[in-house]
Amino acid sequence: MEEIRIAVLGNVDSAKTTLVSTITNKILDDGRGLARSKVFKHKHEKDTGRTSSISFKYVKIDEHKYITFIDLAGHEKYFKTTIHGINGGLADHAILVVGANMGVLRMTKEHLGIIKALNIPFSIVITKIDICPENVYQRTYNEISKIIKRNFSRELVFRDFNSERLGLESLSLNDNKKINMFKLSNVTGEGLDYFRTFLYSLDNRIDWKAKRSNDTIFWIDNVYYVKGIGIVVSGTVKTGEIKINDKLLLGPKNGGFQEVVVKSIHNNFREDVSMLNAGLSGCINIKSSITNKKELISKRHIKRGMVMIQSNINKYKKNKLTRRFRASVTVLQHPTTIRVNYEPVIHCGKIAQSAKIIECDNENLRTGEKGTLLFEFKYKAEFLEKEDILIFREGKTKGIGRILELL
Repeated sequence: MEEIRIAVLGNVDSAKTTLVSTITNKILDDGRGLARSKVFKHKHEKDTGRTSSISFKYVKIDEHKYITFIDLAGHEKYFKTTIHGINGGLADHAILVVGANMGVLRMTKEHLGIIKALNIPFSIVITKIDICPENVYQRTYNEISKIIKRNFSRELVFRDFNSERLGLESLSLNDNKKINMFKLSNVTGEGLDYFRTFLYSLDNRIDWKAKRSNDTIFWIDNVYYVKGIGIVVSGTVKTGEIKINDKLLLGPKNGGFQEVVVKSIHNNFREDVSMLNAGLSGCINIKSSITNKKELISKRHIKRGMVMIQSNINKYKKNKLTRRFRASVTVLQHPTTIRVNYEPVIHCGKIAQSAKIIECDNENLRTGEKGTLLFEFKYKAEFLEKEDILIFREGKTKGIGRILELL
């Protein structure tokens, strides 16, 4: 089965979560939060009406394809969570949601900057058109159009059933000249059917079939203890494939890896499956391959950012587990200069850890400049690969880079 991942971003109160719920639950909102209440995970989210965590919702299109919506937080204080979700979620596409009555706000621009930095194909959705006067909507549209032309040198193109005569083929997200825009209401349903049709037509931007023959790497996102079953980890198969009874290496753990056995696998629809291929996410029940009590695994030993990899410890321990790495970077925004001893937070896949700059090929790096930096993680070694994309930040997004060398 093919999984399409769509990251949903936008400023707080732009109706991101409401939109995800109306699409996945096939209901309309009542204007008082009915739809979004169906997808909130925590009590404080229901009380405040605001998402503070990464939420995953799924909709099956047919027997061969389904969509995973990665609903990300819009509030500034949860910006770290948002970066983790879009970078570690391996998003195929992004939807930037803008409230028609709110316009483009600061976090809208921050999220757009992440999308641009990660080079993710995206579309823009303007919501709340049922409560927004036409002149206010037009002002929001003009503001978005200016930003798109200035930052992407592309034209913003409005899409609906009436304007689209050439069919969905002309809605390609890889168009170098246009950005698709939709306007809709989660309350009246205006524009929802056409937008849903567009979403269902999307495909993967990564050739996952080509990655299935590579060594297995499973990115861990969360860990659970299920009574009567044991340890269950959720995440995504980055490369290779995982089958029941496979022996994998779990780590980094105490500076190395521990061998575990796959006991069962569930997909995102809680169905038992025998295998997960590259590009698919799911839940895996694991147990230690060693019966020695000292080698048993528990929930507290497993953290987000860890991996399960193919059982070849010599290859991976030598080449992949590192505290120091060299990366080519571009500074997106910074009020002063970036130099040696600067300590940003590194986001790479599911990893989020502070690192210090040890070397810099330029004495100082300023906004818009490029350079090669040597980073050192502050606390522990992590599992990295050459060519991995990273974001480094301190508060707001600071820059993006690509790993060149593991040391």
